[in-house]
Amino acid sequence: MAMPRVKSLSKKLAVKLYLDTHFTVSSLAETFRTKRKSNLIHENRQPAELVVVMALYEKGLLRKDVEKFLTALKKKGAMIIAANTSALAKAETERVSHLIDVYIERDNLGRDFGSYKECFDYFYQNKINQHCKRLIICNDSVFYSTDGLDVFIEEMVKTEKNVLGATENHDIERHLGSFFISVSEKVVNSKKFIDYWSNYKKTNVRPKIIKNGELGLSRVLKSLSCGDDDFVSLYNAHSIEKQTTNIRDIIKLISLMRDGDAFSGSSISLQDRFCENIVIDSYFKKYMKGILILKHKNYYLNEDYYNDEMDNGSHFISFLEWLDHLAVPGSEPSKDLVTALKSVCIELIVQGSQIHLNGLVFRKMGLPIIKLDLLYRCAYSMFDIIRLSELISDGQEAEEFKKIIFARPAGKNFHFGFKKLAFKHGYI
Repeated sequence: MAMPRVKSLSKKLAVKLYLDTHFTVSSLAETFRTKRKSNLIHENRQPAELVVVMALYEKGLLRKDVEKFLTALKKKGAMIIAANTSALAKAETERVSHLIDVYIERDNLGRDFGSYKECFDYFYQNKINQHCKRLIICNDSVFYSTDGLDVFIEEMVKTEKNVLGATENHDIERHLGSFFISVSEKVVNSKKFIDYWSNYKKTNVRPKIIKNGELGLSRVLKSLSCGDDDFVSLYNAHSIEKQTTNIRDIIKLISLMRDGDAFSGSSISLQDRFCENIVIDSYFKKYMKGILILKHKNYYLNEDYYNDEMDNGSHFISFLEWLDHLAVPGSEPSKDLVTALKSVCIELIVQGSQIHLNGLVFRKMGLPIIKLDLLYRCAYSMFDIIRLSELISDGQEAEEFKKIIFARPAGKNFHFGFKKLAFKHGYI
């Protein structure tokens, strides 16, 4: 048994080494081929206590949701520094100049963190940090819904925590999603934070951006905070726990869990996952037995009939219907069952990249930002995306969201051969 495992592990390591070498060489070649570009298109250097650093990939026109987000920030008196790896039309640049104080167009090297570095170079070279009391790091990899946007911005701006992210990510190690982080004056002016951006090396190798960018930044921010409660996300296990005060809240949360996709491993069978818990499994089977006996009296006489129904999954009632039954007034599920359902619910929600796996849950809780690669990364199924769009109250915004996200279909369906292998391992 050990030999097949060794062979499998060796194969995985060989594939990773090959992909890493290939994309590192490709990135170096691209670095040499790429004509360096960093054009300061527009500058209105008006230092403010709230500064926003934003990475953009906007071609021709600024996305409507991004414009609404920037408008909301300007109402807070923010100074906005943005770096774009594409280019806006000249007329568009002039039209949105009142929203973006410092607008830079740069070469597409280094993705979001390359743009962040460009913004921070300007930020520190022009001593804007001397006036900054709060700084937000964000990008346009998310859709900005106006549902709850003002409240969200207020929470991220007014917080007294040194580091506050929108959501967490538990892949590899606990860290904050780099698409939206708010940091304090103390962090902004710390030598460690300044040195991090000064020394950051741009690369197009995605795993290296994750390692040195997202993970590296979180490590620096964590070291500058005053403990776990000072390096935290707005939407996390604690905020979810507060949303589940009764059985109806718990069942609502469970109903919003992803359908997911088998390719990425995000698919989830609610019955299978919840019934791994012995308390939930015993109550569900007891309920199902009662239903089946009412339907066919033979089940009472022959236990094998019942077991066959349960094992083959041919019973007529679903797990979600059982949950709905628990929420009916008068059903009064036991405290042990409620606790078990709540604990499994939270465990499932806080796994992995939480904004990717819990878009529906967080949208219902009030988070106005939605990751735009949910479909491409196979984190969400088409069924999930449609449900998610239905949680956007403004019909026009919902259509804009669908138009953007449907433009990047699931990568598993259009990448083939080497590219599909690279996609599966997170290199593209």
